[in-house]
Amino acid sequence: MIDLIQFPWSPYCIVQRRILEFSGAPFKITNIPSGDRSLVWRLTRQRYYQVPIVRQGKSVIFEVS
Repeated sequence: MIDLIQFPWSPYCIVQRRILEFSGAPFKITNIPSGDRSLVWRLTRQRYYQVPIVRQGKSVIFEVS
């Protein structure tokens, strides 16, 4: 199952959430507090600290630029 890690109020996360909704694929949403990004830091192996992050199994997708 796809997992979207997000801040519920973030305009960047809303776009990813809408894409997943329209795709029809089953997904779950994990809302994290803006002050605690330890989950993001751990999932990205300390390479990224922002959201959204999409995870499916062991695959983690985040922006790298």
